[in-house]
Amino acid sequence: RPLPALLRSLIWEVFEEYRSACENPDEPILTWDQVLSEALLAVREQPVSHRYAAVVIDEAQDISETGLRFLLELLEGGTAGRVLVVGDAGQRIYPGGWRLADLGLEIRGRSFALSVCYRSTDEIMQAVGALGRFRSPEEFGEDGLRSLSTSTVRTGPRPIMNSFHVEDAEAEWILGQLDPDDPSIDGSAILAFTRRDVDRWCARLSDAGLGSVRLEEYHGRPIPGVKVGTYHRAKGL
Repeated sequence: RPLPALLRSLIWEVFEEYRSACENPDEPILTWDQVLSEALLAVREQPVSHRYAAVVIDEAQDISETGLRFLLELLEGGTAGRVLVVGDAGQRIYPGGWRLADLGLEIRGRSFALSVCYRSTDEIMQAVGALGRFRSPEEFGEDGLRSLSTSTVRTGPRPIMNSFHVEDAEAEWILGQLDPDDPSIDGSAILAFTRRDVDRWCARLSDAGLGSVRLEEYHGRPIPGVKVGTYHRAKGL
């Protein structure tokens, strides 16, 4: 949302104080981006003796410009080397704001869109696509279907979609779907926006006599309990 002038001024003062703390030689503070910047500067000042023959970058929508420049410094041939970049801007969870061309990576005639979905079923993809019209009619069209055609290799049950006007009604419906005597309940997951929502859902499950496992404590192996976590934590699981 737009910030009024006074608030912008106050935020800038906080930012300057923060930057001053970062530059304090006695007790410096480094953000992750600054760590990458220092690493990039180090390999430029003292190039590595052995470089990678190729670099494969998956989930490229979430890598920073500095991070990609760092990888290219470690690649044999640099921007002219063998590099594969795979990403989906629609799944970005970190701010972007840069282009591959800015880094000297020319992709015209060398790039293409991946159109086969191997992870989700055809029914899931159709349901997700239909929600697109609520997000961006310009991109998805009035029918909610993306202009880029995709195909799937799997089929399964059609997802159930419900909308609720109040949170309590949503919670009541979800808890009603969870049968403690159903052996498949351990394969269920509840995803929420914030950690506070996760805490609230773990409490609800406990009150209902249902076990839960936070995604921070879940390592991909079978374990009893409904899995609960944020969308951010669920990424890649």
